[in-house]
Amino acid sequence: MTAFTDLLAFQRDTEALAQIAGRLGWDQETMMPRGASAQRGDEMAAIKAVLHVRRTDPLLRSKVASGLYTSASEVVREALRLKAERDRLRRATLDQLRGDVRQGLASGSSEAWDAEAVKRKARARRASKPTVA
Repeated sequence: MTAFTDLLAFQRDTEALAQIAGRLGWDQETMMPRGASAQRGDEMAAIKAVLHVRRTDPLLRSKVASGLYTSASEVVREALRLKAERDRLRRATLDQLRGDVRQGLASGSSEAWDAEAVKRKARARRASKPTVA
């Protein structure tokens, strides 16, 4: 995995945990069974602690501290934008390569050539040019 892929996976997991925390909160307000408040409090505290650690990860924190970003979300958005750009460039490169291969195949079969004959011809051409003194 690349650092970028790791970052994306980290962010996806963090967002999933945040959604779980949201559901726990909703459940607590709407349909929590009697006597479950202590357990729910422990669950919410555990999830919030994990989210806090993830959201203050040293890599994200260092990017925000650099002043180039105002939040961890901004770091992740920039990473996603860069990933999309890299994917676009990769597609363009592959499309160009495929086109070059098709063009080469359509040009017909290759011809045998003699490297020494090419060198002799080039040397003769160079020797026939006047030298500048």
